[in-house]
Amino acid sequence: MKFDSDDVRFWQTEGINHLRFPFGPEHYDGDENVLTAVNMCKGTIRDVGCGYGRFARYFTPANYIGYDICETVVKKAIRFNPTYTFKHWNFEDMPYADTTIFINGPHLVSHDEISELFQIMMKNTKSIIIGEMMDTSWVSPFEYAEYRRTIHQYDELLKDFIRVETYIGEHATWKKPFTTARWERV
Repeated sequence: MKFDSDDVRFWQTEGINHLRFPFGPEHYDGDENVLTAVNMCKGTIRDVGCGYGRFARYFTPANYIGYDICETVVKKAIRFNPTYTFKHWNFEDMPYADTTIFINGPHLVSHDEISELFQIMMKNTKSIIIGEMMDTSWVSPFEYAEYRRTIHQYDELLKDFIRVETYIGEHATWKKPFTTARWERV
């Protein structure tokens, strides 16, 4: 499958205009949610949908690599975090990493494309961590499309993995439940 939907094209070209705060995820997601995701990580980290690289500072440069589909965003991530590695990603297979994190990104992927995206993400990793508001009834105020899923839908999508940790906190900005979960390869 070629990822060429309107949603993908939007994030490739307009992503720079819609990123969360560049100074740290705790200001948007909340300290407890961020630290929960970071503490779930083990070994080398690949951060899918890394944006400005807001999670990079929680890991050593040798153990972290960020990927984003917006080339302009990747350039900013490099400028903000010059000792870390960031790559423009075109949905090709990624090198091995112990942990893949995808925080506040899955809900931006259409229902038509999420399964194939997860197939790529599941390759070459031992565990996957997802963090976002997993409430299918919540409608955001933003003008771009969102595709909310439940934790059980993610269990189905990550069928080669088993969920081993789940934490439900509160999103700092929206004051709604924010779920962070880790799945490990079976």
